[in-house]
Amino acid sequence: MKSGLAFLALLGAVTVSRTAAQAPALTVIVQGGVPRVQTTGLLSDGKFVALMRSGFPLRLHYRLEQWRSRSGWFDQYISEAPWDAVARHDPLADDFVLIRTGGIVARYGTPEDLERALELPYRVNLKVRGSGNFYFLCRLEVTTLNDTDVRIAGLPRLTLEARSETFSRREN
Repeated sequence: MKSGLAFLALLGAVTVSRTAAQAPALTVIVQGGVPRVQTTGLLSDGKFVALMRSGFPLRLHYRLEQWRSRSGWFDQYISEAPWDAVARHDPLADDFVLIRTGGIVARYGTPEDLERALELPYRVNLKVRGSGNFYFLCRLEVTTLNDTDVRIAGLPRLTLEARSETFSRREN
């Protein structure tokens, strides 16, 4: 009896830690002044996968903003780069289709394969010009329909935000 309870407690701890470890997250990493945006855990809870299997496409709208850090109250907005991706389930082929900005289409056999594709860091061509201290701010809105339909139907909506470290650039 004690070993059975210990096993259930251990199983519960593993499930809780796995769920906590897979919470959706958005990260902005700057390498050599070039931002890379990475999303993790979007499909881990199964909500969006179930909706895609029910015929609701998943829309991911990203917006990366470049800011100059200033000593005053407000930082200075420089520019932005928006992009989208749409993921949907194809019931005839029983696979998942990912369409990225620019019309790039890829197919994935399982939700796990689709999630791995969504987790690949995305390199954004947003050039830092001038000198000073800069950072990038990224917002991601994940919806299954347009905003009005989501509110009326009570469907899940997820908004994530991430900020890069502040970095310095000196003009040569």
